[in-house]
Amino acid sequence: MKCKIKKCKNERAPGRATCYTCKNLIYRYGITGPERSQILKEQNNSCRICSRKIKFTGKNDGIASLDHCHKTGKVRGVLCGKCNTWVGYYENNKIDLEIVKNYIGGEDE
Repeated sequence: MKCKIKKCKNERAPGRATCYTCKNLIYRYGITGPERSQILKEQNNSCRICSRKIKFTGKNDGIASLDHCHKTGKVRGVLCGKCNTWVGYYENNKIDLEIVKNYIGGEDE
């Protein structure tokens, strides 16, 4: 049986109105699977930070991650797994990017 969310092509379990993907996304971020796919499509199927081509799959290569603000829960866009991990680490640990730039820039000296 198909998910009852408009444009969703996922199967749903018997006795449920929505598929697991839509149910999880609605609960966590307030959007559906097709809305998540539309965000990625509007980003040209690319990471919003590094522009690497990505897609929503269960595989590690080229996986897309829905990025959101941890304080508000608001969806910001879709990132590749590496950029999403970096942004989460930066956001949660309050890293000073000037220190990182100085550290990396100092290698030539």
